[in-house]
Amino acid sequence: MLWLAGYAKLRAEGLQTGTSESGPFLPRILKVNARGPASPVVGDEVVVLAPKDAAGVIAFDRRNGEIRWRQDLLECRYLAGVCEGNLLAVDNTVTALSLATGKVAWEYTVEGKRLLGQPGYSGAVLYLPTQTNLQMVDARTGQALGTFAWDQKAGPLGNLVIGSQRIVGVNTKALAALAAK
Repeated sequence: MLWLAGYAKLRAEGLQTGTSESGPFLPRILKVNARGPASPVVGDEVVVLAPKDAAGVIAFDRRNGEIRWRQDLLECRYLAGVCEGNLLAVDNTVTALSLATGKVAWEYTVEGKRLLGQPGYSGAVLYLPTQTNLQMVDARTGQALGTFAWDQKAGPLGNLVIGSQRIVGVNTKALAALAAK
């Protein structure tokens, strides 16, 4: 083993106020609990993790495991990947964070409803599934590229996998593949 790193776990004294008494804590803790086990993102100098049992994202030095930077209050259920040196941290707001510094490069707020599931990412395009549509965002700039209304037979899809000719997603009823007309 080259190194082993730890991080501060999220703790709360009460579900209404947490430990800080700074506002409603319950919605934040429910979002953290909604996180699944996410794979870390490995960059040239850092390994970034959005732990299920901690708030925000944490970047560890690849050489020794020391914490390089952290964004403690960032809501992030998914790490979509890296585009032009920026980590794509995704929730109802997409935040592009510099891998080197953790500073925010750009943000995009999901239009309308909340994010439905794991986004897809390929070719500098981020695919964001919502209840009403699939939103496409330029992962370099955070600019909206367009939307795609869900097929009525399949319904909204989440946990997307992007291929060269197809987008595959799932919902509670089916597995579906989508293609351009």
